[in-house]
Amino acid sequence: MRYTPRHYAETYLELSKNQSPTGLIKLTKNFWQLVYRHKHFTWRDRIIKEVERLWNEHQNIKPIELTLGRPTTDKILESLSQELSKKLDKEVELKTVIKPHLLGGAILKIDDTRFDASLKGKLDKLYLNLSGQSNN
Repeated sequence: MRYTPRHYAETYLELSKNQSPTGLIKLTKNFWQLVYRHKHFTWRDRIIKEVERLWNEHQNIKPIELTLGRPTTDKILESLSQELSKKLDKEVELKTVIKPHLLGGAILKIDDTRFDASLKGKLDKLYLNLSGQSNN
């Protein structure tokens, strides 16, 4: 059988279901030793991402990335999280990323869909339209 990062992630989650904290530590150590013995340790980041994805799917959590130019208040983030949760009918895990080159607005990434409401994004789009390079 050929293993994939998804196989490792599914196996890890299945084995960790009823583990005590000390049992989970031992399981995790043995798990990574097994991955190393199978010469798949270079997959570690992909395995971890797959574990997170499967865990969120199982818990009905939707991870969302919000990119801002500067930090905002917890009240605003909580309000946005609640609105997104209502719209998506799932619990939302909002991760904020600060990128100072964004002068204003925000970029919202849900799964593989990117919603660019940033000033930089609008200026880039305007430039492409004016230069005739736009697909629209």
